[in-house]
Parts: sequence; structure tokens; C-alpha cells
Amino acid sequence: MSSTDALLETNSRGPVAEYIRNSLYLNAIRRIVKEKPLGLIGMVMFAVFLTLAIIGPMIAPHDPNQLGTGPRLEGPQWGYPLGTDNLARDMWSRVLTGYRVSMTLGFIVVVTSTLVAVILGVVSGFLGGWTDTILQRFVDAFIAFPGLVFLMVVQAIFFGFEFPFLPSSGIMSSSGFTMMLAMTLLVSIGNSRIMRGATLSIKSEVYVEAAASLGATQSRIMLKHILPNIMATALTIATLNLGGIILFEATLSYLGLGLPPDVPTWGGMLSREARNWMSQAPWLALGPGLALSLAIFSINVFGDALRDVLDPRLRGR
Repeated sequence: MSSTDALLETNSRGPVAEYIRNSLYLNAIRRIVKEKPLGLIGMVMFAVFLTLAIIGPMIAPHDPNQLGTGPRLEGPQWGYPLGTDNLARDMWSRVLTGYRVSMTLGFIVVVTSTLVAVILGVVSGFLGGWTDTILQRFVDAFIAFPGLVFLMVVQAIFFGFEFPFLPSSGIMSSSGFTMMLAMTLLVSIGNSRIMRGATLSIKSEVYVEAAASLGATQSRIMLKHILPNIMATALTIATLNLGGIILFEATLSYLGLGLPPDVPTWGGMLSREARNWMSQAPWLALGPGLALSLAIFSINVFGDALRDVLDPRLRGR
């Protein structure tokens, strides 16, 4: 290795990047356990919900779409903890399956939107000039549009449209794919502004300027110096966005613009079974409503605590 390469490799281990390599996220979890009791509660609840998303359909006593599993519109009782709906389907099985649907869709959108936001933010912030100007004016125009209205418009335009390469039902159906694509676009463009700000902050560091003066290419600087130092910010906004994405999906399903009816979603349960039979069977809203509220609460509380321990300014350092 030449002396120039050795110096560039040394500079790539800036203060933030070196901290990330030294188990930054494990240290963050330890700080949450010791210093953030509410964040610890949110983290434990989030872990439980992730577990239910993985094993929920396997431990569900009935098929969530099976008709006539028990008495029709019966309240909570032994064997049916959340009662049955108007089609005699077990609500407990449907709520358990809803965990996997919401978490799967949420994680897909979070991963893709964070990746797009990081790419846009790093390119815009590091290159600057006309590239930054054009991208930021596009971002300004896009974020001025109400998010929920944008999602409703996209879903309404593609309502009933079938992509030939997608299955006709399930999360990856045409309506599900369209919804995830629209949410990815909505979340990523807004978050790219945050990633741009983080890039501008790292760009002014001495080790980045030293790498540029030693002849490092722009792509090397972005990959070896900028990207590792903004991963904590990317993780934080991804965690905070997960709850909003799940809520967006529930809202669209409640409005009839979400996943197909054969997919048990919390928003769909609140829209169809609960709304139509609320006066006669109020327990139909209890299961999906409580599951949705607790899931979003745990994600937001855990995300706030993670932000506090990962941001040096909020730690008072």
C-alpha cells in the first residue's frame, strides 16, 4: 500500500466513523436500557411485536379468512379472545396476521425509502452547484404537496389496475405494490433533505478536505468518508418513519384504497367489520385499534430514545 493510500485509509476513520465501528448501535442500546426507561419500554414492546409478526400466523388458532370458525358476532370468550366478526371469522387470528402484514410492508418501505433518501441527500449535498439546486427545487415542490392526499391520488389513479408480473392477491399484489411505491417516493424525497444536511456537515470536516487534497475521487469520498458518518442519522429517521408508514397503510386500507380485502390489515378491519357493526359488536374495533395504537406508540418511543442517544448534541457532548 502506498503512503497516499495509507493516509487516505487513515482519514476515512474520522471521529464519527470510528465511533460507528466501535459498536455505536450496541452502545446506543445500552444507553437506552440505563438512561431511557420509556425508550426501554418501547424497545421491549417493539421486540414483542416483531416476534408476533414472525410467528403470529403460525400460532393463530384459525385461518384469518376462514368463514364460520365460530358463532357469528360473538364477543370475547374462551377460544375467541377478541370475538368473531360478521362472517364468523376469528378476530384474534386476523389481528395476529395483521402484525406480519403491517411490519412486512413497513420494513420494505423503510429500507427502500432510506436507501433512496441517502443517495439523493449525499449526491445533492456533496456535489452542490446545479445538481443541488435542481434536486432541492424538486424536493421543495414535492414536500409542499400533502402526503396523504398524494397517496390517495396515486391509489385512486391505479385502482383496479393489474400489473401482469405481480400476483393477484397478497401484499405484493398490484394495489400493494403501487401503495409501497408511492409511500417510498413520499418518504424518501422528504428525508433526502435531512440526509443532505448531514452530508453538508460531514463535508466540511478536516479529514474530508484532506482526502480531497490528496487526490481522492468524489465517489471514494462519498463512499468511504461521507456515507459511514451519516448512517446513524439514516437509522434514526428510518426508525421514526416506520410508525408513520404503518399508519399511512392503515389509513389507506380504512379508506378502501389499500391492500385487497383478502389481506387482513388493521385498517381494513376498522373500515369493514368495525365500522359496519360498531353498535352491535364494539369489540370488532378493540383488537385492530389497540394493536395499531400500541405498535405505533412503541415505534415512536423507541425511535425518540434512539435519536437521543445517537445524536451527540442531544447527549450534551
